[in-house]
Amino acid sequence: MGGQPLALALGLTVAAVLSLALTVLSSVRRRRRELALLKALGMIRGQVRAIVAWQTTLTLLVAVLVGRPPRCGLSNPPPAITPGGRHLLRRTTMDGNQTRGRP
Repeated sequence: MGGQPLALALGLTVAAVLSLALTVLSSVRRRRRELALLKALGMIRGQVRAIVAWQTTLTLLVAVLVGRPPRCGLSNPPPAITPGGRHLLRRTTMDGNQTRGRP
């Protein structure tokens, strides 16, 4: 169970990189004539690559801003739990009493 979060993180990272690569490939294929026109007007290959890289960076930034959860990194930490499974924090029951441990 200890490796599951790492495996999930790696899988999501691979999926995100693959998604970005396919988005860039689709954009370049769709705009092939436009990019050829830019080269015909005098741009060199490095300038056209810089345009594609800039657009890729913008796509990535928008995806990160839209896709991140709200308050990412600012959420409340999970309650402290001992190795035996007992909660260290107090909680109030329905009748107003404060208790520790499992409900």
